[in-house]
Amino acid sequence: HVPGAINFQWRNLVNETDRRLKSRSSCRTVLAEHDIPFDRPVRLYCNTARRLSFVYTVLRELGHDDVAFYEGGIDAWSEYGGPVETA
Repeated sequence: HVPGAINFQWRNLVNETDRRLKSRSSCRTVLAEHDIPFDRPVRLYCNTARRLSFVYTVLRELGHDDVAFYEGGIDAWSEYGGPVETA
């Protein structure tokens, strides 16, 4: 992963029972519990951009104004020479 990255699963924003998006307040709570900031830039990445686009949309809808994503995922980041950490 990119150093300092937070592993956040998009499914955390969805109700397990009906697969619908959680309420705005629940989404904010989940994001806070995962240390996703609203007062700093957020940069998203994944392998396909499908998952990150969902999280991107939720963050923007909740009012985060500094959200962007890195196309190409961790493989492109690494090939570019970006630092990578392993767990």
